[in-house]
Amino acid sequence: MSNVSEKQIEANRLNGLKGGPKTDEGKAIVAKNAVKHGIFAKEVVVNAGLIQESEEELNELKGSFFDVFKPCNKAEEELVQSIVFNIWRKRRLARAEAGEIKKENAYLAELEDAEQKHANSIRRSASRLMGQKEPFEDKLKDLDEIQKFIVALESALCEYEATGCLSIESIEELLTLFDGEDELRMTVYQTRNISTEPMKGTILDLLNKHLDRFKGHQKYLLVRNQDQKINKSAANYVPNANTVERLLKYGVSIDNQIKSSISLLSLLRSTNQKEEQNFNL
Repeated sequence: MSNVSEKQIEANRLNGLKGGPKTDEGKAIVAKNAVKHGIFAKEVVVNAGLIQESEEELNELKGSFFDVFKPCNKAEEELVQSIVFNIWRKRRLARAEAGEIKKENAYLAELEDAEQKHANSIRRSASRLMGQKEPFEDKLKDLDEIQKFIVALESALCEYEATGCLSIESIEELLTLFDGEDELRMTVYQTRNISTEPMKGTILDLLNKHLDRFKGHQKYLLVRNQDQKINKSAANYVPNANTVERLLKYGVSIDNQIKSSISLLSLLRSTNQKEEQNFNL
């Protein structure tokens, strides 16, 4: 027959429920031991492809919550870890939302560029069908056209600096490309013959002046287009409706799990305190 009293059995049962240290020093030691354990971080942190989460950052988050809640047994540790995990998921949700907004704006920008290129193509086709020349000013609205002008002038400058003149093929290409730009065409005509050094210097200056003009206009269009995209994207700081609904449901689910873990932790501690008070009576 056992000599253990009923009072001792009840004490052992309570100790089993409490299962941990009661002093602040003892609780701190237990909390630090839990934070050092790496299995939790390895299960929670995602490192795959473009997603690179920080195990160190998660451990810092976990350490801060263990300092606040100071779990004193295994059950409390599990509940605090659940809170940490769901706070981590909230951070991941914020990054996911930012990613969705960036993706949405990138898609809209691509769509706008495609529409602009399609409109330019239709305008050129209509001009050709009607037997009309496209006004040179209209070409200056098209970044692709301006890039062609810049490449052609840079090539002409290299050829003229090397030989002192332009080949017939180069002249014909430039005259066709710059149809409607009389001042530039006049400069091209002057490159047909090998010039004296002073004349060559003058023509080089004129070609560089036109090149700088096109580069300046290209820069202006790039800045203007970027400003327009920024202004338009200001209305797109929220993902599309389906994504918003999905993210909100995910966020509510996380919030509910955090609240549940905190409630369970509070209930567990309240129960243990009541049983300890009853035992002391």
